[in-house]
Amino acid sequence: MSPFFIFNNLNFAEQMFGALVFAMTAWLAFDAYVIRKDFLTLSRGMGFALLVVSQILSAFSFGSETYEYIGYIIRFLGLVLVLWNIILERPVERPTINAIFVLPSVASVAIYFYSWDIALFFGIAFLSYRQFKKEDKKTLLPFIYAFSFLALSSFISLFYTAGRFDFFWISGYVIEVAGFTALAIWVWQYLKLRIREMLLLIFFSASLLVSIVVTLAFSMILIRQIELSVMNNLSANIKLADYLILHMKEEALSKARIFSSTTELKSALSKNDFSKIEKLANNFSTQENLSLLTVADKEGSVILRANQISVRGENILVGKAGQLASEGYSVATIDSFAGEKFAIKAISPVISSDGVIVGYAIAGFILDNQFVDSFKKITGLDVSIYDKDQVVASTIMGPDGRTNISGTILNNNFIEDTVLNNGKSVTLNNDIVSRPFVSSYLTLNDLDNNTVGMISISKSQREIFEIANTTNILTLISVIIIMIMLATPIFRFSKRLLE
Repeated sequence: MSPFFIFNNLNFAEQMFGALVFAMTAWLAFDAYVIRKDFLTLSRGMGFALLVVSQILSAFSFGSETYEYIGYIIRFLGLVLVLWNIILERPVERPTINAIFVLPSVASVAIYFYSWDIALFFGIAFLSYRQFKKEDKKTLLPFIYAFSFLALSSFISLFYTAGRFDFFWISGYVIEVAGFTALAIWVWQYLKLRIREMLLLIFFSASLLVSIVVTLAFSMILIRQIELSVMNNLSANIKLADYLILHMKEEALSKARIFSSTTELKSALSKNDFSKIEKLANNFSTQENLSLLTVADKEGSVILRANQISVRGENILVGKAGQLASEGYSVATIDSFAGEKFAIKAISPVISSDGVIVGYAIAGFILDNQFVDSFKKITGLDVSIYDKDQVVASTIMGPDGRTNISGTILNNNFIEDTVLNNGKSVTLNNDIVSRPFVSSYLTLNDLDNNTVGMISISKSQREIFEIANTTNILTLISVIIIMIMLATPIFRFSKRLLE
């Protein structure tokens, strides 16, 4: 299974664990509010409740910038409430605002959303530490460790690279788990002597943990099955692409032969009537829907390209295709020789009535963005064309989301060795412009059966994970509904147990 799926599932479990810990802390605060009835205690519970919502949004906001932004705002408000609560609750002398908040500039906040988290998490840990030093409250130590770890995790998150699960990503989430664990320890020490609350929290926590584990396991199995299905689908579609290219070769060869055999073209080449040649080429190109049609003289020098700019001095009698054409054969190939774009093309000699070659006609189809767009409309999959190791056409968008990845160079040694060097097809998980995909690659060969490029068909792994993420949401919602239904009888049982 792709590391992308594994790490995203672990991230989901970690975010839900954080939500569970914050929920326990909010429960403790609201329970205290029932006794104290003051706004200070209520605001603390509201702060941790907002952090619960933030964690849930973070767990389920995969690929949605809107949810991530809403989650950030809610987390910010929750941390502000918790920090403000600690400031007002402290009996010791309160420091000035400048001593509490060491915040980045507005410009920095616009670039780094998590800068607020670092400042607020650190502020909560710092004020709690001051309170610990003044009052020697050892029970605060887990709380201090918790928010110190969360502050450090938020700092490390500034070095995350989108779509990559590197050392920084792993370190950040390990430290964040340590923070949630420390906070859970802090909450538990207040619940050890409160039987009813402890029973309820044990029930809810155990239920959520079991549901998270079950959801995680089911999601792993589901994703693996979907991944295998996608790979099989890609393998089938790459064979369809191979068949399509073979058909286009035959079509190009047929049209090159038809055009080269026309009496008008033979006559125009014999008389060097360039205006007549241009008219014939443009009309035939339009009628036959060709994206490439080139006419050359008997020496192989390009006379014109239909509906394109021609450069004097270009010669098409290069490579094996040109050699066979000069010997009177019509052949089809894939390449980008003699100034032509990377294309499926066929070259056919124009032979006069007395058996003399008076010129050559090249007909074909350029493997460009129009070609890959048409293929994507049929299959719904992303398609890329490679001239050797360079993308010349693709439906995959670049990081800016507006332009495709044409012009980029393949950055995968395994694919290069397997497909370009050894001529084998392959289906695998890979990164394209730092985004995870499941892709199938197939060679594009010239007349000598040498690999001159590749065609790839891909599906974003994010689309696959979104399916599993939807399943995760439905599973957890079902568990929460069951928990709510069971909460009342369990509460009554625990109440009678204490009577």
